[in-house]
Amino acid sequence: MAKELDAQTAVFSAPPDFTASRGNKTAVKDFLASVKKKFKRIVWEPPAAWDADDASALAAESGAVAARDPLSGGLAKGAFGYYRMPGPAGHKSRYEDPAIERLAAIASDPKNEHAIYVFTNVDMFADAKRLKKAMKLP
Repeated sequence: MAKELDAQTAVFSAPPDFTASRGNKTAVKDFLASVKKKFKRIVWEPPAAWDADDASALAAESGAVAARDPLSGGLAKGAFGYYRMPGPAGHKSRYEDPAIERLAAIASDPKNEHAIYVFTNVDMFADAKRLKKAMKLP
């Protein structure tokens, strides 16, 4: 399928109950290294319970990028960032204006020009439109 779509990036999500055990970390590292051979870029979405910096370091060992919430987990350290915004209090919450303004400042910074921002909360469409407006995009 990736070949037919000419896919350059693959995103893999771990289930919420996937713990940060030594065995799971090894399995993730091995898996990411194996799929890295097939795609230009690999993004791994760790469970919310994982430490963002630990997940990023683990992904980087395999040439991948770990998704993170820029408001709670900070910014990616590399040239590319994959930011997943689940809502301030989980999937059923919406972002307030100060959070949208903070996201707009992050996204507008030239050092973050190679990033993807994904809202995954219940108001994702409305929040994305508000972010677009805050960034003064058409």
